[in-house]
Formats: sequence, structure tokens, C-alpha cells
Amino acid sequence: MDTLKNDFISKVSEIIDDQKILTQLDVLTTNLLIKCAKSFEVREGVLILDEKNRIVDCDEIVCSWFNIKKEDLLGKSFYEVISDKFQDYAHYILKKIKTNTFYKTKKFEIFFNDREIKVDLTGEIFSINDKKYIVLNLKKLEIDSVAYKLNVIEEEIANLIVRIKDFESLLKEILKIFIDSKLFDFGWFAKIDFDMKQIIPIVTLNENEEDIEFKKQAFDFNYFKGLLDVLVKREEIIIDNVEFGEHKYKKCIIFPFFKKWDYEKIEEISYAALFYSDENLQFNNDDMNLLKEIMYKINLAITDIFIKENAQMIISTDTLTALPKRDVFLKKIKSLLSEKVPFAVAVIDIDKLKKVNDVLGFWAGDKAILSLADFLRNSLKKSFIARIGSDEFGIIIKGEKKKIFEKLNKILKFNDKILQINGSGVFLPISIGVSFYPDDGLKEEDLIIKAEKALENVKKRGGKNIGYANKNLTLLPKDYLEIEKELKEAIKNDEYVMYYQPIMDRNEKIWGVEALLRWKSKKRGLVSPGRFIPILEESGLINEVGDIIIEKVLKDAKEFEEHNIKFSFSMNVSVTQLLSQNLALKLIKKIDEINVNKDNIIVEITESVLMENIGIIMPQIELLDKEGIKIEIDDFGTGYSSLSYLRKLPVSALKIDRSFVMEIEEEEDEQIIKAIISMAKALNKKTIAEGVENRKTLEKLLALGVDYIQGYYYAKPMPKEELREFVKRF
Repeated sequence: MDTLKNDFISKVSEIIDDQKILTQLDVLTTNLLIKCAKSFEVREGVLILDEKNRIVDCDEIVCSWFNIKKEDLLGKSFYEVISDKFQDYAHYILKKIKTNTFYKTKKFEIFFNDREIKVDLTGEIFSINDKKYIVLNLKKLEIDSVAYKLNVIEEEIANLIVRIKDFESLLKEILKIFIDSKLFDFGWFAKIDFDMKQIIPIVTLNENEEDIEFKKQAFDFNYFKGLLDVLVKREEIIIDNVEFGEHKYKKCIIFPFFKKWDYEKIEEISYAALFYSDENLQFNNDDMNLLKEIMYKINLAITDIFIKENAQMIISTDTLTALPKRDVFLKKIKSLLSEKVPFAVAVIDIDKLKKVNDVLGFWAGDKAILSLADFLRNSLKKSFIARIGSDEFGIIIKGEKKKIFEKLNKILKFNDKILQINGSGVFLPISIGVSFYPDDGLKEEDLIIKAEKALENVKKRGGKNIGYANKNLTLLPKDYLEIEKELKEAIKNDEYVMYYQPIMDRNEKIWGVEALLRWKSKKRGLVSPGRFIPILEESGLINEVGDIIIEKVLKDAKEFEEHNIKFSFSMNVSVTQLLSQNLALKLIKKIDEINVNKDNIIVEITESVLMENIGIIMPQIELLDKEGIKIEIDDFGTGYSSLSYLRKLPVSALKIDRSFVMEIEEEEDEQIIKAIISMAKALNKKTIAEGVENRKTLEKLLALGVDYIQGYYYAKPMPKEELREFVKRF
């Protein structure tokens, strides 16, 4: 250490000819070197190899370096833990050890379990019971100082915030610096959404499957047990022994961030940084002050980014209404898509603005537009409003359906107003088109197009109303909310029951049954599926009810199995279930739990749902197929399946849509069915005809070569008890 210091002072003295400065520098250099020396420690690990260079023993230090259990390392060839570029050198070292019984080298790279370790290596030969073993002693120089690592973090972040001016890129790089420092093992940045009462992951370190799934989550405030109250007061939080997911960390720090760093009491926290460590880190006062300084610098960088974004926003602001323009509206939708929060896109159009312009002049039209802009601002305090066309406004409303419907009804009250323009009363009704995320689309262009299509449809019907992108939602909001409430209560009251419709083979034997959901309401009696299933899907309740369906169907299948009655049970799954959760994994776990035969379980996916979301749900299909669970395409012929996809998809059967079956007398429909059957046979897939109601249709389908028949000709959907009797008769 003295040699290093003296060498440094000697070089500086060539530049500075001031003994006083050199004396001060000597003291500072000594202190710095002592601090650095304290930041390092040497750790030694041991590997023992047999004559075939296999690892036969190791100590816990080596295991900790690779974060692996000893039993997972034993039996590996030494070459399996060597970095590729050191393979030849490893051969040379082992040869030297075996020849000379001793060898040493420096900076040798060992790579295993995605961890690369540089060590000084010493090897010796030992003989035990006439067997020779190579004992490798590995010395690793480790940085072990919290203060040193925090200084490294501070220096790297200081360089980073000068270079990167994009919000998410900045946060991702900051996260990488914290994790690469080895001070923390896991971290994420979250957006704090007070309107939605949620903490939303926005930046994680990687884009692997686990991180992508994690970013789809949104945590309720209660999940963090009051931590937000502390964060809002601008206080950092340090927690010991915190559980997150399935992992328990020994230390967690959480820091608040704000859109501006001015300490106004009205300023709410906007973001939070959360870092976790497997080590029980100890932060002294200096460490905490340094950590606060780092976070302060990060917040200044974030503030700078927001200031520049606001400046850009001014350029993209409509001069008449002072509202954002269309490009900002689209960016806002894109931002919300990354947060995975539910929201609605509403497009509003003034129905008769052209007539006002023609009669009273464009200045009157401008006044009408201003009146609507002011009305929207006053009615929708926390929603995003933009002017996206000459007479069109775009609204983004976050939240659940109930909240959205309430706000949409507020907007519709504009139709009760009489505008005073130039002393004349003018009635200017508006129409609204609405699409919902994620129900109506997963991309901003899809949501906009569907909202505008809904607007177009409502204007064709006379306007002055709200149109929804989802055609199934035909109920008024009041009816919707009332039934939604009852459907929620039906879960608790166990009002959902399963009916089963038999599927017969060509020999009129029962091949399987399709499980169909029914709602046996205490208030309404047996409710038609067409009335309540669209609401289950719209409201998101389909996920909870879907779990009930899976459980009931599997238990019924098990019951029939135990009575030695064996046939297939098929169940439909919705797009909401497939997109919002790992349905395949949930189904497989439940099958294993109930211990039902997987061979008798079939999952039906509608053709249009499958093809529109093929990239997203393909991993689930592959998992089901791998586990031996069959998949069928329902309503086949109504979508737009690609032959190349059909050839590759692990699908066992195509269910021909009932619309073709019921119109089989028409030459065109008969030819479609014939083509489907022919194609299915060529692809080695079975066909099922739905909606068969009479003998004539049955015979025609059998002549065309269909494999299985389902319809009222054999039986209507029935409860489990009636199905037992039906089975006895057949």
C-alpha cells in the first residue's frame, strides 16, 4: 500500500510544486487507500477432483459463489464450470498439476449457473487409498463494503442521468446499476395510482417471461400495509425480513419519487423505487445520507424529463380548447396499455356542428366546441380529455365498468343543455362511442377503431346516445349494473350450475358431453346464457366464474369416472380467461388436485378468439397439449383460420358452427361443411357438428363423413342427475 501511495505522490509532485498541498494530499491518499483496503476481503474455496477431473467434493464457499447446492455441483466435470475461453488453459493447468503435483495461476475464470467468478488458483495432487485426487484452492478477492458499493452506484448514476433522457430507459438503467452493484438482488419501479388505488409495476430489470407476468400485476394499497402513508410524507422505508411473492428477503428499501422536487405538501408521490436484498444489509447514518443523495439525484433527473415532456405537450395542445391533440391522446393510451390497468376509450362527436357553422358561421361553431370542452373538463375531473378532430373529443376513463358507466352518463347530460350563441338558444346533441381495454383490444389502434365504429353505429341509429364496441352488451348501464351485482352475489350463493349436452359418435354411442353454464338465480329463475354470459365477460367476473366451472366439471367427471362411466368432458374458455391469467396452469393443477383422468378432459376455444390472440395464448395451448389435455376449435367456419396454423396447432377436433348445420339444406352451407370435413381428415383431426335437430340433417352429415353429432335431436343440455339416466338409456 505504501509503495502505491508513494508512486502516486511522486507523480503528482512532478505537476504540483507546493509542499503544503503535497502533505495534505499524502494524508488524503493514505485515508483513501485504507478505506479501499477495508472494502476488500479474500475468501477461499475448495474443489476436489477425481482422476477423471470430476468434482467429488467442494465447500460451502464455492456453493455460495455459484448460488447452488453442493449435490447439484458434485459429479460435474471440471470443464463444465470453466469459462469457454479458458477451456484450453484448464487442460494445460490440470496436466501441469498431474505432472508436477503442484501449480498456481492468477485471474482464472470459473463460470457456472450464470455466474462468472475470477479467482487465483492453486492445485495440488493428493493420494488417498491409492487413488489420486486434485485439490484446487480458489482465492477470490471480494468487495464487501456497503459504502464502497453505494459510492460506485452514485458515480454510475451521476454519469447515467447526463446521458439518458427517456423516462423508462432511465429507470431500467438505474435498476441495472443497483442490481449489478451486488448490494441488491431484486428491484422494480412502480407507479402510484391514487385514482385506481393501485401500485403498478412499470419497470423491471429483464423482459423474460417471469418479469412480463410480474408487470401485468397491480397491487392494492393494502398489499403494502400502510407503507404509502409514510411514502407520501417523503420518508424512505427500510423493512427487515419482507416476503415478496414466494421469496423472503432480509432487507427491503423503498423510496418515494415525485413529478417535481419542491416539497409542497399538496404534491403527491408519483413513483416509488423498491430494492430487495438477500443479505441483512446494515446502513449507518453515512450510508443512509448517501442513499438519499442518490435518490435525490434520480428524482431531479426524472423531474427534468417531465419538464421537457410538458414543454412538448404545449406544442401538441389545441389552441382553441387548450386540450391535448390526437397524437398526445394516442401516447396516453399507449402508456396505460403498458400499465395493464382497465380503462375505456370514448370518442365524442357533435352531431350537428356543420349546421351551426353553415347558419351562424365558424365562430359560432368554435364557441360550441369550447362549451363542450369546458363541460367535459368540469364533469370529468380526473379523466384524460383531448381534442382529436374538428368536432371530435377523445376521453380516457380509468377504472372498473361501474365507475366508467357513471362518468359516461355524466357526459350524456350535455344533451340536456341549450347553448346560448349570439342570443339564440342552440341544441347541439352529442354521440359517444366506447371501447374497453382489455375486452375490445390490446393495442391503441384497435381501441380507437372500435370506439369510432361504435360511434358510427350509434349515429346511424339517430345519435344522442352511447354505443359500445362489444355487440353483446345490449343492456342499458342501469340493467347492466343490476345484473352484474346479482352475478357477483351468485358466486357466494352457489347459483351457478352445470348442464351437459351429450355428443354422439356415428354408432349412436355417447362419445362425450359439453359442459354448459347455467345461472339458477333465486330472483330470476333459470337465466338464459345469452343474457348473462356477455356481462360476466364484460365485467371480468368470468375469471371467478371460470374457476367455478373448472372445479364443478372436473368433480363431475371424476364422479362418472368412479362409477366406471367413461367419456370426454369438454368445457369452453373465454378470451378474458385466456388473456388475463395462466388458465392452462390453473386447469392442470386442478386436474392433479382432483385426480381426474386427463385423457377425458377437453378445452374448447372459439375460432375467432384463437386466431385473434394466437401469439399470446399459444404457450398455454402447447402446455395443455404437453400434459395430454385435448383442445378443440369451437364455432369453426365463422373465423378466419390459416391452414398453416391449423396444420401446426395441436388441435384434436373442429366443431362445425351450428349456423352451417342448421342451414345444411342450402347448397352453399353443405359445401362449406363438406370442405371442413375434408380438410379435417387431411389434417388428421376429427369433426363435430353442433345444432343437429332432426333425422334428415343427421343422415346428411353422416353421409358427408362427420365424426360426432351434438344437438337437440339426441338431447338438450341437462343437469348431471338427468345425464346419469340418459347414459343408462343409451
